[in-house]
Amino acid sequence: MRARLPPQHSHVILVGFTNTTNGRTCPRHPGGCGDVLVMAAPEHGVGMLLRLRFVTSGVEGGQALAAHTINADGSDGYRVGFAKRVFVSTRGREWDGRTVRIVDVYHSDHQNPALSR
Repeated sequence: MRARLPPQHSHVILVGFTNTTNGRTCPRHPGGCGDVLVMAAPEHGVGMLLRLRFVTSGVEGGQALAAHTINADGSDGYRVGFAKRVFVSTRGREWDGRTVRIVDVYHSDHQNPALSR
């Protein structure tokens, strides 16, 4: 069996934490799981670990790389955001199951050219 190589990218841009669509709402977190669990966290979740899951149903566009919180027992928690679509189309399946850490948060009024791609 061939060893799985690490991804070529060292980062992924995640979006949609404050949206309440594509499965990111639940009765426990009416404001949206991403908004309640990540954006309301100290430093807006910087340092938080999330697990990425490639999904092909229940999302707009037919496929996505969803970011989930990680429960204390290591299982997937709430869906809180998604990788940008351009990343999903080129590297989505390769990143399925990987754990990522939030290292920076940009708000919609932040002038970051990387977010406009």
